[in-house]
Amino acid sequence: MSQRSIRQSLVLLTVEFGEEGKNGKVILNKKALQAIIRECKKISKIAQHGLKRGGLVVVESAEGTLITTYPLARSEKNV
Repeated sequence: MSQRSIRQSLVLLTVEFGEEGKNGKVILNKKALQAIIRECKKISKIAQHGLKRGGLVVVESAEGTLITTYPLARSEKNV
């Protein structure tokens, strides 16, 4: 891949999010890349909000049912 100046990280992104084509090809087109970038921006905005709050605790049951959420206390931040 280095002969074509294609980074390994882009190859991995294509394998992860691309669509399988014919003959073993995986295709990640411009439209799909734009969708990935939009989603990353949304995630970044949510993470920044969580950072401003200092973190969050989510309590779930063993089955994965949401029980409660609350801000992360200073004593719990180092856990």
